[in-house]
Amino acid sequence: MKNSAGFVPNKPKEVLVHGPFPPLWSEARPTKLGGGFTPLEITEISNTSNAINMQNKQIRDRKYAMQRSSRPDDLPRHNGRGGSLTGFAERGPFGFTILELLVIITVILVLTTITVVALGSLGEKGNVTATEGLIKSIEIALTNYKEVFPEYPPSDQRTWKGSQNLYHYLTKKLEYHMFFDPVLGTSEKKEFHAGLRFKKQYLDHEKYVIDPWGNRLTYKNPGTNHRSSGGKNNSSYVDIESNGPSAAPDDNINNWSLNK
Repeated sequence: MKNSAGFVPNKPKEVLVHGPFPPLWSEARPTKLGGGFTPLEITEISNTSNAINMQNKQIRDRKYAMQRSSRPDDLPRHNGRGGSLTGFAERGPFGFTILELLVIITVILVLTTITVVALGSLGEKGNVTATEGLIKSIEIALTNYKEVFPEYPPSDQRTWKGSQNLYHYLTKKLEYHMFFDPVLGTSEKKEFHAGLRFKKQYLDHEKYVIDPWGNRLTYKNPGTNHRSSGGKNNSSYVDIESNGPSAAPDDNINNWSLNK
């Protein structure tokens, strides 16, 4: 059915506005210009929409504030050119400036170097002490050997050379004869052990006796007369010597200097 202006009025419309407010129901009424909403209804809808937008903005602002609160407050804000907008020195993850971190790292490196040098010095002293103990234990085993046999173990023969003889003669069981009976032509057989056992670090793959630095010990029988160097007269004894920490002769470790 047409109105006086010749238009058909619109059917009642249902307007549902989402938000915390109750839905707004409005019924279109004819106006002087034809069908649609009246100015008052349009104003009410606009106000309601503005209120919803305002509340949505408040929700977004609260969400953004919560996200900001979960970030560290002390992170520097950069200006995009490598500088800081705060005007202060940049701080690391633990609250130190880069300069402070560099100082701390330098101090740690210095202390580490001092510790390594100190431990190395203690290690050298320990190796010297161990070598002296090794030579003295060999001397004790040699004394035990000479009490049974008429002389010290040889140092140069076809089978073994140098300190190899110390391993084969002082660490193994040896058989010897006693109480020879001239009538029967027999003697009593006995076994002898000098009582020396070398640890694995004091033997190389060829069974040479070595010092803590991995150098082979010098073993000589008969020894050289070391009286001129302040040692005992070892011409009737044997020489046992280590080259020490270095190749220089002034730090050699030997039995004649230990027996002064």
